[in-house]
Formats: sequence, C-alpha cells, structure tokens
Amino acid sequence: TMNAYVVPVTVGGSNQRFGTNRSSKRAQAVVVAIGAAMAMCLMIGAAMEDRNMVPVSMADTQTLSKQQALKQLSGVLSSKEINYEVARKAVQGLAVHMQVLAVKFAAQALSDSPTTTDLQECANKDSYASIMTSFAALASNISASNSSLYAREVALKADADSAKSSWLSAQSTFRTAQSTKDSAKQAATYADGMYNKYETAVSVGQAQFDTDKPKLDQEVTQLKAELPVLQEVLGLISSLAGGAAAKANQKAILKLAKSKVLSLVPPRGDSHMAKAVKQLKSVLAETATSATAANMVAVVQELQTQCKTRIEEISVQISAMESQLAADRASKSEWEQKMVDLSDEHDAALNDEQTADLTRNSLGGTYMVKDESYQNFHASFEEEMAQLKKESFAVNTVLVKIQEFIASC
Repeated sequence: TMNAYVVPVTVGGSNQRFGTNRSSKRAQAVVVAIGAAMAMCLMIGAAMEDRNMVPVSMADTQTLSKQQALKQLSGVLSSKEINYEVARKAVQGLAVHMQVLAVKFAAQALSDSPTTTDLQECANKDSYASIMTSFAALASNISASNSSLYAREVALKADADSAKSSWLSAQSTFRTAQSTKDSAKQAATYADGMYNKYETAVSVGQAQFDTDKPKLDQEVTQLKAELPVLQEVLGLISSLAGGAAAKANQKAILKLAKSKVLSLVPPRGDSHMAKAVKQLKSVLAETATSATAANMVAVVQELQTQCKTRIEEISVQISAMESQLAADRASKSEWEQKMVDLSDEHDAALNDEQTADLTRNSLGGTYMVKDESYQNFHASFEEEMAQLKKESFAVNTVLVKIQEFIASC
C-alpha cells in the first residue's frame, strides 16, 4: 500500500483535505503526487504562517506524528533566515525523506537551545551520513565562494590601484612637462627680447653712425687743412724776433700773418677753437713788440695743439662707434640664433606637454572606470562575506552535530 500525503488547502475560506476517501485510482495518484511535492515545500520552505498541519508520512521516512514538531521547525527556520537558506541549499539534492531529516536536524542543531535526542535515531545512520556528505559539499562550496569573492575583491582593488598609480605617474609626467614648457617659454621670450634689443641697437647705432661719421670726417679734413696755415702763421710771427731786416719788414709780415689767420675757420660747434682764433686775430692787431710776438706764438701753438687733439678725439670717437656697432651686430646675430633654438625647444616642450596631457587624461578615464568597478563590487563585498561567514558557521555547526551523532551510534 502507498501512504498518502495530506496537505492543507484553503478553499472558499475553509480547509479541505485531498487524498482521503477517493474511490478513483486516477484521482488518488494525482493527489499522491501533489501531496509529495507540497510536503517537500512545507519541509524546506518552513512556512511562516500559523496554519493547521496534519501528519506527513512516507515509506522509509520518520513519521511526523506531532503537529507541533512541524510548527516548531517552521518557527526556528523563519526566525533564522540564514539557517533556513543553509538548510535549503544543503538538502535540495537529497531524497525527500532525507530532506525531512536534514531540515529537522538542522533546525534543532541551530536553535538557541539545541536538542536533537528525539531525531537522532541510529536506524537512520546511513541517511545522516548522506546528509553529512551534503552539508560537507555545501561547506566546500561556501569556502570556494568565499575565496572567489575575496580573490575578486583583491583583483579589482589591485587593478584599480594599478590604474591609479599609472594615472598619478602620468600626472607627475604632465606636471614635469608643463614646468619644462613654461621654462622653455620664458627662455624663448627672453631670447626674443634680447634679439629685439640688439636689433634696435644696431638699427639706431647704424643710423647714428651714418649721420655722425660724415660730419666727423669733414671736421678732421678741416682741421688737417688748418694745421699748415697755423704753421705758416707761426713761422711769420717767429720771424719778427729776427734781425734788422725782419724788423724793417714787420708791417708786411704782420699783414701777411693776419691774412693767413683770417682764412682760419674753426669747425662748427668748436667754441674753444673759435675763441682761440679770435684771440689770435686780436693779438695780431696790436702794435708789434717782442712781447706781443711772444704772445702770438703761444696762441698759435695752442691752436695747433687743439687741432691735433681734436683730430685724435675724432679718431677715437669714430673707432668707438664702429666697435660698438660691430659688438651690437655680433650680439644681434648671437641672440637671433638663440631665439631660433629656444623657440624650437619651446615648441618641442609644448608638444611633450600636450602628449602628456592626453596620456594622463586617458589613464585618468581608465582609473575612473576601474575604480568604479571596484567600488561597485566592494559596496556589497563585506555584506556578502558576512553572509558567507554566517552560512559557514551554520553549516559547520550542523556538520559537527551530525559527526557527533554518527560517532555515538
């Protein structure tokens, strides 16, 4: 004979029983199948509602003769959600009667006041051995899940850290390139300023030289032309100190000397020489005496000295102008080359900075993606690890109890 599973079903607000007093064999077979499936749900699902239960029986399965046992099982499992989930996973691959044993055993083993004496029947030792194997497999799976989660956490963290390190390194490279570019820009700007300075100096110097040099050359020519005249005047005046013949021709000599002096034209702007020429003309107008002759000689000699000194000064001035212009031209050429070289260096540094900027932005984007992946995973990681820890504790607690029970048989 086949024992029937009897389950509560709510119909129109009242409980009706299926599987009893049915004359049809076909109906009985349907009820048996439905009852078996729903009994399993009751055992594994641990219903939380308070409902009327009836005994569930099956061949080779312990008879649940007390409705209270099933109620207690439901209460224990529903109050410990994690334990219910552990039990469900552990027994889902077992035969129905083993599922019943396993869930009840787990419920009592994991309760706050575990008492398993009523269920620990050595006659079911083989069944408990199978249950122990199932729980051991679940423990292994939990351990593997724990390791997998931890490895994933470590891998994502390492990936994010590596991406961050690469990004920070790229940031540093960019800052260095930026600093190099700024320095290169300053150097190029300075070189450009120096080139412009000497270009202006050459331009202004050349213009000044072109203006002054002809005037100075003309002055030198004029001075050099007056030196022979002064020398003649000096000779004439000096002859007045000669013998009776010179004295007899004194008027003629003075007249000739005056005519020579009148031809002297001091260079424009040379007030000192103009004053000396004027003085000479004044002395020549005086009555000729030995004293006046001596004065005229001194004046003429002074004029000669002034002319020669001025010629030398002009020579030095022209030489200085030429030297300065040559130096400015050399500096202009030097800074022109530096300006070109430093401008090229600035262009290269600017290109390096732009490349470094692109690289850091790319690596920054990679880091953001990888860090977001890690943060998303890590947000639930600790909760999942805590869940696995609870499950592992529950499973191992059940395993220890089953091992103790088997060992006692």
